[in-house]
Amino acid sequence: LDAENKMTSWEAINCGDSVLGFGADDPLSAQGLRELAYGIPNQKIRHVYQDSHVPTGYWRSIGHSQNTFFAESFIDEMAHLAERDPVELRRQLLADEPRILNVLNRAVELGRWGNPKTPGASQGVAICVDYESILAVVCEASVDPESLAVTVHRMSAAVDCGIAIQPTGVRAQVEGGLLFGLSAALCEEVTFVAGQTVQSNFFDYPILQPSAVPEIDVEIIASAEAPGGMGEIAVGPAGPALSNAIFAASGIRCRSLPLKAALRDSAG
Repeated sequence: LDAENKMTSWEAINCGDSVLGFGADDPLSAQGLRELAYGIPNQKIRHVYQDSHVPTGYWRSIGHSQNTFFAESFIDEMAHLAERDPVELRRQLLADEPRILNVLNRAVELGRWGNPKTPGASQGVAICVDYESILAVVCEASVDPESLAVTVHRMSAAVDCGIAIQPTGVRAQVEGGLLFGLSAALCEEVTFVAGQTVQSNFFDYPILQPSAVPEIDVEIIASAEAPGGMGEIAVGPAGPALSNAIFAASGIRCRSLPLKAALRDSAG
């Protein structure tokens, strides 16, 4: 941040294995960092290959999963440090990206930013640009002050995927992707003891239950652009939108997935 609290520099180093076997040149490993939507003048983004003893493979949204969480959470941290509204900071950084800015503005309007539908709830926002499509989501959530239990009330998403050839399919992909991302952010965790996974089935690897599914609103923006991909774009921003809402509600900053680890630490 400069003296006027504007973002001037961004450095991101992604470190991990390569699902494609390309090592440091794997184009999927730094997804969500290399395609940073924001107009930050000075950027240094790279992937550092690190072999893993755990076999790796594809997971829905690939690099956009964790990297969208890192990027969108950190943008929120910069907004807090600069004492700026998270949406307003993003708008300033998207001044030269009118198509992305329009998606953000539509999501903010749909999600009633600053005036949540659920009384007492807090809000978080996140953006993802993936496979020529753009999605922004506003999450409405609350945190119990005693137990730190998280309740997600509403997810409001706007998407520009170019010409929507099958709108019902686009809507289904957004809804499914958001729930996939929420499940990963809230529930799913694999742990290892003596080199073996502890979890073996859904009795000890919980996923999002139907009773925890929030209200989901989706707006498909009319566009004449070429059709983009929709299978993965909603997964990545679900976690950071929720995480940013958790911070707004409780002051707890979650910097790892699943989010329950940070909440456990805060609860002592």
